[in-house]
Amino acid sequence: MGPAWVVDSVPVTDIAGSTPSGDAAFLSVVGAVRLSDGTIVIGDTYASSIRYFDSTGHGVRSVGREGRGPGEFRTLRWIGRCGGDSVFVWGNNGVTVLDSSGIFARRFQLPADTVGAPEPVFMACGPGTDIALLAPNYHAFRIDSKSSLPVPGVLVLADRTGHLTRTVDSVSIGQQTAFGHWTQLALSSDRIFVGPEDSARVLAFGVDGAPRRALRIGVVGRPVSDWEYERAIDQRVSVFSSASDRAIAKKAMLKRPKPETLAAYFALFAVGHDTLWAQISAPGDSITVLDAVGPDGKPAGEARIPRELRVLDMGRDFVLGEYDAPDGEQHVMLYRMHPPG
Repeated sequence: MGPAWVVDSVPVTDIAGSTPSGDAAFLSVVGAVRLSDGTIVIGDTYASSIRYFDSTGHGVRSVGREGRGPGEFRTLRWIGRCGGDSVFVWGNNGVTVLDSSGIFARRFQLPADTVGAPEPVFMACGPGTDIALLAPNYHAFRIDSKSSLPVPGVLVLADRTGHLTRTVDSVSIGQQTAFGHWTQLALSSDRIFVGPEDSARVLAFGVDGAPRRALRIGVVGRPVSDWEYERAIDQRVSVFSSASDRAIAKKAMLKRPKPETLAAYFALFAVGHDTLWAQISAPGDSITVLDAVGPDGKPAGEARIPRELRVLDMGRDFVLGEYDAPDGEQHVMLYRMHPPG
């Protein structure tokens, strides 16, 4: 645990999931990022558009529509801030690249290589020119809906057009269950951070694929309560738009084995060149806890937010995350963060 960072108790921006007129702004947030001018960009799993909000939380534009063509979206899976203020939107019809104003730049498939390249499960990017992908290793993959064993995977790098450039390492993807331990990815300008699902360490590689010093972060060994397990399942099934579909999915997931312990961390964020942050609080915790390490592996700070928050993006002075209000409405909130001293 490092020195305490101070996070403002009240968010500077609070974007509700519905507009003052009652129209839905978003229903199931898949991701959100903050651009350098303070613009907040939000992607919704089931929306056919990307929403842009100014730094005060007012909607300024909606980009895209349902479809398979340029600037059109289908079932969003991830959005990220890549190479500055470009926004990468990953959906079932590939990756769409938008500039900071939301103008369509290009689209590519992921991966762009069609021979012997499995579709990835996770994606990460950063300020550099590389994209990190974690894809299933089908040579070792065995499908079993009741298994809680980690799914084997392979970490690869791709360029900004989706073409694979190198294989980095074999890494487990995670457990096929709610609250399963899932591997996390983050990229800085020169390093790939890979958080294995089974420990409180983070592997580090150079963008050339060479291993770097592993870092320790997070907490292991905390048991999973029944309430926490059900809360995690509720978050997993929230991506279904109808209550009946959520109920069916929840019933099926409750039949799967409950992990004995929580993961050491639930998200990783490479901030700047020198700091790796991890969200170590779990779904259902009343306080959001973030822990940081520097490139030397030494503790670099701890930050606490007085509410449950699913952190989506971080910078040197902000935390951006999603919060479910008591009435079930989702909010995207931005908190200011101040360094120790």
